[in-house]
Amino acid sequence: MFNEKEIPHKEPIPHWTKAVAVILLLILAFQCVMSLRQKSPTWDETHYLGIGKYLLTHFTWNTQGSILHPPLTFFMHDIPLLFFPTPEIMPLGDHHSRFWLGVADVKKGNRILMSDRYDGETLFFLSRLFMIPLSIVLGIFVFLWAKDLYSSHAGLLALFLYCFSPNMLAHARLITPDLSLTCFSFLSIYFYWKFISLGKKPRHLFFSALCFGLALASKYSALLLFPIFIFIFIINTIVEFFTFSCNFGVVRKNVLNLLFLFSLCVIPILIFYGFDLSPYFDGLVFQLKKSEWGHAAFLEGSISWEGWWYFFIYAFLLKTPIPTLAFIIIALVLGNNLKSILKKREFFLIIPILSYIIFFSYTHQCVGLRYILPVYPFIFVFVSRILNMWIKPRKVVGSLVVGLSVWYLVGTIRIYPHYLAYFNEFVGGPSNGYKYLVDSNLDWGQDLKLLKQYMDAQGIKEIYLDYFGSIDPAFYHISYKKIDENTSLFPKGWYAVSATKLQGVYSLKREGSYAELKKKKPIAHIGYTIFVYSID
Repeated sequence: MFNEKEIPHKEPIPHWTKAVAVILLLILAFQCVMSLRQKSPTWDETHYLGIGKYLLTHFTWNTQGSILHPPLTFFMHDIPLLFFPTPEIMPLGDHHSRFWLGVADVKKGNRILMSDRYDGETLFFLSRLFMIPLSIVLGIFVFLWAKDLYSSHAGLLALFLYCFSPNMLAHARLITPDLSLTCFSFLSIYFYWKFISLGKKPRHLFFSALCFGLALASKYSALLLFPIFIFIFIINTIVEFFTFSCNFGVVRKNVLNLLFLFSLCVIPILIFYGFDLSPYFDGLVFQLKKSEWGHAAFLEGSISWEGWWYFFIYAFLLKTPIPTLAFIIIALVLGNNLKSILKKREFFLIIPILSYIIFFSYTHQCVGLRYILPVYPFIFVFVSRILNMWIKPRKVVGSLVVGLSVWYLVGTIRIYPHYLAYFNEFVGGPSNGYKYLVDSNLDWGQDLKLLKQYMDAQGIKEIYLDYFGSIDPAFYHISYKKIDENTSLFPKGWYAVSATKLQGVYSLKREGSYAELKKKKPIAHIGYTIFVYSID
């Protein structure tokens, strides 16, 4: 085993460090709560709403959308709905194929939000609120892992990067499964690292398996954890075998431990499905079929159903703050890399990062950076190693960290509350984001509420509208007419077009989509996602 002085750090956490960590987590929660109130439902959130209540009250997977994802986040965000007299959700008839159980049903979500028996905005706020504790839990363990690997100071740096990450903040307040997957995937690998590093204590293996199971119950892409664990196991075995005189008896025991983890992780998902996994496998088949079909995607003016192998690398470079990219370069280039990676088992951090990026780079689902959201917590922990690097003079390291951190903080404060629309300075910031990426990278229908506020402020009674979202504009009392996106004739009046629509990603006539409107200068750019025009 490693020397105790090398891994992990067992010294108690200073009181001031705990206080700073708590303050950072409170700021995280504050940012989430205050920003989520200003944003309308994203495209996916509308059709997720209500599925969890139906499953909890009927415990049968026979309603539209119920197999699209595993049920954990459906259950979580629909807990408030149990206390509201929401409209009844109807099951699909026996004449429908299982395929329809994976198809989105936005009408259901609109009926729930627009019911006159309660305030739909309050209901939706509470549903989003139930997801925020996951972001706090994840932040705690980001701090702990960096502290265990390096130092308390490193823990605070990792937590700071996490709490002010625009990409983490964007998804921490949504009723989508991306944050849940990110949280439990990270915790599962963290506890396995503790199991390997701290004398193989059974409780760490148990917690690793439990979190693995919760990740599986969050999103189908959690299945990627199986090869990730296997790769980690192989590298760790090689390191121990050649470095620490590990014998074949120990290797055999480690194999059994991994098999036990794989067996135990199935229990949570069995419980969630009532020990009938047929809906899980139906959903998995549906997702695999979707992946084969491809998905309309946009990248710097081009539209494709096949996607691009470099899409996620491209999106990562444009939507990750430049200070984070700088921290990554410093941590890789200036650190004592190979020795540290082996001694501190930093490959537990590196393998998940590479696995997610490589896997999704070879799929046809080039939709959004959120597909590789799980890489960010691992990155934050890894880059915190720079506080332990022996670079002389030390003041250089301190000044660099402070300078990059201030830049990072200012960037996040400036983008509030439009975290989903964040783009870094490489492309001129979020105002230029629509030229490079759209859909859930920028415009997911989240700014309809702000459009209504703009209309009221400008005294606009009615508007021509084409927005990329699923919530009915009537929910915000918007009077509108639908735009014919293929026309070159625009009557006099006010127009509002979402960036995704403007770029023609889902248009039947993509080449000429809004060609004439694009020539005009917008009067407003609401939330960086909705373009407002006035045509005289």
